[in-house]
Order: sequence, then structure tokens, then C-alpha cells
Amino acid sequence: MRKAGTGRVVLIGLAGLFVTLVVGSLLQPRDWQTYPPAISGALWKADSDGQPTIYYLTEEQWEKQYFSRRSSFTSPFARYVLIARHAETGEVLHRQRIRDIKNALIGRGPSMLGPVPGGFWLWNEGLEVRDPKSLAITLTGEQIRERNPDLADNIPTEERFYKVSEPHQALLFKGLDARFFQIDARTGKISPAQESLLEQVTWQKTAESGFTYVRPPGLFPFYQDLEGYVINSFMTRPERDRTGGPRTGQWYGLLTQSERTALSKWSVRPSKPYGEVSRFLYRVAYQLDDRNQPEIDPARVEQLSEERFLEGGFLKRGARSIWDVPDPSSSLVLCRDKLGTDSPWVVVRIGRDGKSLWRQPTGIADLDQIADGGTHLIMAGYATKNEPTRLRKELLVWIDTRTGKRREFSVGATSSSI
Repeated sequence: MRKAGTGRVVLIGLAGLFVTLVVGSLLQPRDWQTYPPAISGALWKADSDGQPTIYYLTEEQWEKQYFSRRSSFTSPFARYVLIARHAETGEVLHRQRIRDIKNALIGRGPSMLGPVPGGFWLWNEGLEVRDPKSLAITLTGEQIRERNPDLADNIPTEERFYKVSEPHQALLFKGLDARFFQIDARTGKISPAQESLLEQVTWQKTAESGFTYVRPPGLFPFYQDLEGYVINSFMTRPERDRTGGPRTGQWYGLLTQSERTALSKWSVRPSKPYGEVSRFLYRVAYQLDDRNQPEIDPARVEQLSEERFLEGGFLKRGARSIWDVPDPSSSLVLCRDKLGTDSPWVVVRIGRDGKSLWRQPTGIADLDQIADGGTHLIMAGYATKNEPTRLRKELLVWIDTRTGKRREFSVGATSSSI
């Protein structure tokens, strides 16, 4: 009888333990993603062991459900993930969760400050350096303070006082005493910044204005200015002929018929194309006058083809240069095939003779930003404007500028389609 009673006690104990474990597991918090991920900030380009890489942060909206014995409730939070992709193929190289923030406010999440030799600076409730290959943390703001005890009280705690400077190839900061310093990303040591480099950034020739406007490396110049991506005309480099006459070159323009009619001999400066209009490609020789200013003969302007470029413009690659693709020398044009809110943008490669070498629909109607992948044009945006903003899935599109081959990715996924 004692053995049987002992067995029942053991069985009852095991059953109770099982029930406790089951109930406990059911009461564990659960989380799920509520909206598709979206890019937070810019697309950045940097080298990782000699491999051109595109870096960006995504923001994902999640909810976590908590349980008690009598009720449950949910709590929303934002999840930030750092992603590195191969600049030519678009394939994901690394992903690293950065931080979860409950009830995150706009602008309060992590942000990327820029790449420097030896790392990538982030602001994540303070300074961080991430390894460009593994994305692991290699230096923190706390370590910087520990390694610079004499300057610890002069180090600011606000993101706005920090800038990655391309001329310095380092992170600069404006100390609380208004002096400028730079931080070595490998050692964390602080040294005075070379202010003469900042003084060369703007026409004001001051370190203060230079710090305000200095650009970081790896950031496409026009990522926040969609209209800044395109211009309506450009000139080839002027050359002097063998007779020693004035230097000449070719002027190309994407113009409406009324813009063509209004041309004068000084109508060579590029401008931003505006309006839902149809443009055609024109060409004419220009020459530099005695003031070294270009001028054209409007009577000699020729239309190169009947191809229409709706809302078309030449893609820019730099502040004063178009996106030129070699072999043969050609330009990239951004346009649409038809008007309409959901009509996707199209990229066309046009040779100097006016003929299209390839024409590739991007699949993006709402363009968010563009990045320079070297041999590839990288575009981020949405397939439609006619869905609620938070429900739309943001896309990344890689276009080979030589062949026009297209690859499409979700900003947070590894899968792709061609």
C-alpha cells in the first residue's frame, strides 16, 4: 500500500509540474511584426575589406503581447536593424539588430553618421563604432570617455554636435567649449581637428560654417532631394580643334517643343525639369567665347529621335556631373512610360548618337532615394502610392548601368527577383 501511495504522489507531482510548465509557457510574452520594414535614413556606400558595400538601417514596427492569469495586453515597439549588402549584386552580407524602442518617436531612433577607415559611426543613444564587415560594436562612447579622461567633461551628449567629415576621414565633434576635435575610430583617442580643412568647405571660410555643411563620405549628394537627381541638359568636355580655333563640344538637352523654340545662344546652363510633359532629346555643338562662356546656335539644334521621355531628365552623379556610362559613352535618363500616380519610373541608357542602348522599368512609382553602387544604380521606393503608407512594402532595386539588368529586393529580406 505504501508503494502504491508513493507512486500516486509522484504522478500527481509530475502532472502538477507539467501543468505549471504548460501554463508558464502560455503566459510567456509573444511578439510579432505589425508593418513591413522601411529604410530609416540614407543608403551609405563604404568599403569592407576592399569590397564595395551598401549599408542602411531599417525600422520595423512590432507588438509584444503580455499575459497574466486573468488578462493580457499588447505594447508596440520599433525595432532597428543594420543591414549590409554587396554593392554590385545586392545580396545581404550581414544583418545586425541594433535596438528595440518602446513607443519610439520620429527622429529618436538610431542613425548612421558615416563611414571612416576602420569602422562605421552610429548614433545609438550615444556613439558607437561598428565593424564594417561583422557589424559588431568595436568602440562605444563610454570607452571614448574612459580613454580621454582629461576631455570627458567636454564631450557632448547630443547627436547634433557630431559630424563625419570627408576631408578629415574621421568623426568630428564640437566640444562643449566650442572647440573642434576628431576621434580615432580604432583607438578612441581624441585630438584637435584640423580647422583649416573645415575653412575650405564654404565660401565663408570659417570652421563654424564648414562644420555645419561638411559632407560625410559614402552619401549620395542628392538623397534628400528628388528633383536634384535630374537636370535637363549637359555639355561634353570642350576640346580645341587642330586649327587652334575656339574650344568646342556637344550640348545635349531634354526639352519640350516649346522649350526648344525658346532656346537662345546662351541657353546652355542646366536646370531642373518640371511638369508632367513630354520631352525629346536634342543636340547641338557649342563653343567657348572670348569670355570662356559657352554659346550655341539655336538654328543648328537637331532632334535626335522621336522617342518621348515623359517627365524625363538626365540622372546626375555628382554636384556638377551627369551619370556617364562608358563603352560607349552614354547617359542615364530617368523618365516614365506614361503619366499617372502609379506609373513606375523607367531608366534609359542613351548613347551620344541619341539611340537607346537599353530601357528598364524600375517597378518603383514612389521614389524615395537613389544611391551610387559603382557599376549599379540603386533605387529605393514603393511600387504604389495608392496604399496606406504603413502598409506599403519598400523595395530596393539594383540596375546594372552597362546592361540594364534589374534585381529587386525587399529592404528587410534576403530574397530577390530579376
